[in-house]
Amino acid sequence: MVELLLLPGRALPPHLHRDWDVVLYVLDGHLTVEAEEMGFQAGPGDLFSLPRGCCTLLETLGLPKRACWPCSAAADSESER
Repeated sequence: MVELLLLPGRALPPHLHRDWDVVLYVLDGHLTVEAEEMGFQAGPGDLFSLPRGCCTLLETLGLPKRACWPCSAAADSESER
């Protein structure tokens, strides 16, 4: 389990995780999530998942945001071989 702290007005640049799916649980604050061709807002208590290989951008405005990121490798990833 990883806890993410996103500072005000900052973004995680577009990136992707080739070997695992991403599940993110928002602890506090609000995030703007852009993933492939969809965009949405996530707030406290929201849980969302993104498939591996999905290009993702997370952005925050206002107060710092915290989210938990439980992560595990996909069953057929290189790390499982």
